[in-house]
Amino acid sequence: MREAGAIPDSNPRWDLHHLVEAGRAMLAELEIVAVRPPTAEFLDVVEEAVRVWDRLAGYLHDAWDVYETEPGEIGEPLAALHLRLCEDLRPDPVDLGGRLAALIGSAEVDSYLHAPEGYADVLGTDGLAAYDTACHD
Repeated sequence: MREAGAIPDSNPRWDLHHLVEAGRAMLAELEIVAVRPPTAEFLDVVEEAVRVWDRLAGYLHDAWDVYETEPGEIGEPLAALHLRLCEDLRPDPVDLGGRLAALIGSAEVDSYLHAPEGYADVLGTDGLAAYDTACHD
């Protein structure tokens, strides 16, 4: 993830294809690790991957005519993995509400996390309230 996220800042000769390939590689590695039992630490890693991809997808958004499908091809599976981990781990709903608001709020374009709707069962009333509060702060 560090390498993927650093491409725009550290490689003066990068192009959009490098971002797509880095995103695909990042997703492939996460899917391999995801076969293990879920952990809170892995949830943190996936959230960092969501941040990285949301940032990189912002560059692709400007080139939609060439890279129309790639942001979703990578962003949707990342979002599905995040939701699955949350459903399995059941993190504190209030904490999760704040974390989701921060993740979505930091996205360069649109985040692929379908919050709060997709997370309603995991968040419950308290988590949804925390999400709404964090979004308005």
